[in-house]
Amino acid sequence: MIEILFLLIMISIFYHSRQRNKGNWKECSDEKNVLFFFYPMAFFLYTKIQFLFQKKDEKLKGQIRHLSFLEGQEIEREVVLFRCKQFSIAILVVFLCLLCSFALSLKQEGEEQSLWITRNSVGKGEKQVPIQLEKEGEKTEYVLMVGEQQYTKEQWEQQLEKAKRYVEKTMLGDNRSFDCVQSPLVFQKRMPDSAIKITYTPKEHKWIEDTGNVRLEEVGEEGIITEVIVEFQYQEKKAEVSYPIRLLPKEKTEEQRQYETAIEQLKQEEQKNPYEEKVKLPDKVGDYILHISQNSKENKKGILLVFLLVGIFYVVRLEEAMKEKEKERKEQLLKDYPEFIHQLVLLLGAGMTLKGVFTKIAKNYEQRKNVENIPIRYLYEEVLLAVYEFQAGISEEVVYRNFGMRVGIPIYKKVVELLIQNLKKGTGDLLFMLQREENTALEMRKEQAKRLGEEAGTKMLLPMIVLMGVVLLFILYPAMVQFQI
Repeated sequence: MIEILFLLIMISIFYHSRQRNKGNWKECSDEKNVLFFFYPMAFFLYTKIQFLFQKKDEKLKGQIRHLSFLEGQEIEREVVLFRCKQFSIAILVVFLCLLCSFALSLKQEGEEQSLWITRNSVGKGEKQVPIQLEKEGEKTEYVLMVGEQQYTKEQWEQQLEKAKRYVEKTMLGDNRSFDCVQSPLVFQKRMPDSAIKITYTPKEHKWIEDTGNVRLEEVGEEGIITEVIVEFQYQEKKAEVSYPIRLLPKEKTEEQRQYETAIEQLKQEEQKNPYEEKVKLPDKVGDYILHISQNSKENKKGILLVFLLVGIFYVVRLEEAMKEKEKERKEQLLKDYPEFIHQLVLLLGAGMTLKGVFTKIAKNYEQRKNVENIPIRYLYEEVLLAVYEFQAGISEEVVYRNFGMRVGIPIYKKVVELLIQNLKKGTGDLLFMLQREENTALEMRKEQAKRLGEEAGTKMLLPMIVLMGVVLLFILYPAMVQFQI
């Protein structure tokens, strides 16, 4: 089977990749991840098609740099781990699909060999089972109607005569009378507005099928007399009426006779035990070998589709989660902007230098983070990195420019340009320009709060509609009950 071939290929790639990358994952931060087992194979596949991800990887590096404050080789490693996680999900999905397909194929073969048919439960109607009749390598399809389980039923006499008249009227179809039948008979299984079940049993299936179709190939001018036994049933009560039918025979081939005989034997086997849940068919009927076509193929396709959709969802979800985190970072930076400008104005007004201001802000943030255990604030993490650059001996201009590039938001770049301009030209109106920028930031903060309030109101709309429906139900239900009384 093709599933075994693909499974063997996957196992071979898996073994080869683990041998090549045996020591590359000892210090991996994702070691506790369930998918870590597939990381060597995922890394092997990723390296083979890495050129397809060049643009996406560059974008991913920027996102990781913003969210994790990493640089250089550390960012490269995080990109590889992210792709390995995505590829591991894909590998797991493909493996489960192949395994499931292989199991369903085995199940289907087992079902074909056992030739067991499960009936529908009472009230679920008949069940169509495709049968393959094989003879000398040639297969013929036939749909066997398997009846539902039967239980004892109650009284039915008052509508019996009405049902008989109904059958006499409808069974003829386009024929003039039962004495001259030249077109298919109509077998109505139910009478309208009645619970009576009507069963038509041709005396000779050679001439009349269970569906009412008449076989006229062997009918000659002299005609042939047969009959259809109509059974009326309501629970345990039954009545039979025999209707004589006159047909004109035609010549049939030997192959057709063998096929019809096999079908008749097949139907007889199905009708032997109508009260049993399962029907056991013989492996061979006449010269035909039986095969049952179950719905395993359709079930297999559905399960494989579910696995693939789930895998695609999780792979895409990893990308979306990264975008959502970057969006949250941007919103947090915009939210912290007014406070950042206010601290610059306050500390510069107190006579501190720009370098001292950044150092003071970073020190306060570190104390709060260690004592109060506050969540990470991306702005102050960038300020902290700027202070580390000061300590490394990097010039103030380069530090401020790096700070603006890492933050990556225009309003911060504007402030950075003011700081750099002050360093180069030594302008004395820096404090005045920052105060003006503070007023603008406060207005921006008001607009942001207004927008968030509108979004919150929109999110509350659906729960309010549901709540209104519940209230209306509590109010109207007693009135509706009273009205029905």
